[in-house]
Amino acid sequence: MAFVLSISSVSTMTLTLTFSFGVAEIILMLVFFTDFFAGIEYLLQRHGGYEALSKLSNIKFLSVMFYLAKIILCVLPNLVALLEVEALVNISASALYMEIVGFKKYAVMLFFVITFIVGIWWYNDIRKYFSAIKKDTKFINDINMVYENKSILDKNISVVTLMRKSFILTAIGLIFLIEIPVEKISILPDIIATLLIWSGAAVLKKQKKTSLTLPAIFALICQIGYTVCFKMFGYTGISDLNKFPLKNALILAAVSAIYASACFFFISKAFDCLAEVASRQKNDYLYAKLNKLLILYALYLILTVIGITLPTVYITLLLPRIVLIVIFITMTIKQYYKTYDDYTAEL
Repeated sequence: MAFVLSISSVSTMTLTLTFSFGVAEIILMLVFFTDFFAGIEYLLQRHGGYEALSKLSNIKFLSVMFYLAKIILCVLPNLVALLEVEALVNISASALYMEIVGFKKYAVMLFFVITFIVGIWWYNDIRKYFSAIKKDTKFINDINMVYENKSILDKNISVVTLMRKSFILTAIGLIFLIEIPVEKISILPDIIATLLIWSGAAVLKKQKKTSLTLPAIFALICQIGYTVCFKMFGYTGISDLNKFPLKNALILAAVSAIYASACFFFISKAFDCLAEVASRQKNDYLYAKLNKLLILYALYLILTVIGITLPTVYITLLLPRIVLIVIFITMTIKQYYKTYDDYTAEL
């Protein structure tokens, strides 16, 4: 029974992570393909690439279907975690459930082969499609003529480059906000998140007045202190709160509250920097969107403080926390992309 319990805990965590990342990947994939193919459609319509335009919907459908299938096939084998949990409850059927669980590795291999084969098919079709576009001399010549005749100031080019660097640094930094604990230490340290988000804002120092340096330093100090204290005093899997020393609870409550406040302050200042970059636009709508995102992040931090202070609910709150932070990250990256895109479009 102890063996089944151990396996179930690991598998449940794996299912939680693959499902959460799968949902985030689907959202980002749909956003990317929508914008990517919309851009291609615009160019083909504007510059006479009508033959390629007639095949665009098929290529877009094939791309979306391939990525959806890939994500779903990654999640499916991990659903055996549900059977492992059921095996703990239904002792009479435990042997049957665990026998089915034993086929997981074969399912992983099968789904990998299927994804690999379909991926080759998809890549081959995509390659042929873009090769056909390159061979459309009328379309290519028209594009080259427009590019050569379009006068773009070097200053604007440099700004676009800086915006791109800032977005990449910020997006990667946001991903590191996801807490995936192993032995009470996250394999995606939020210290790196702070450094990358700060770097993304520092790149655009000429486009804003707000500095993230002091909030970043404060957040880094609190994050290091939180990590050390949680490693020393934290518990993650006890069922009886009486077994948790009161001293540990008080220390973790204070440290996690300060940590949460520092993280919230840092992200709110990062959003202020984003709003300054968008100063050419009407900021009321943007601030409303950013405030909603801050509410999501605040809920995540509140659950974090509760889970750290009351270790009996740490595991229970892990899934809601991951879901909240994944939604927050996905929506924030999308908002950063839209704001930067609107800004560069006005140059």
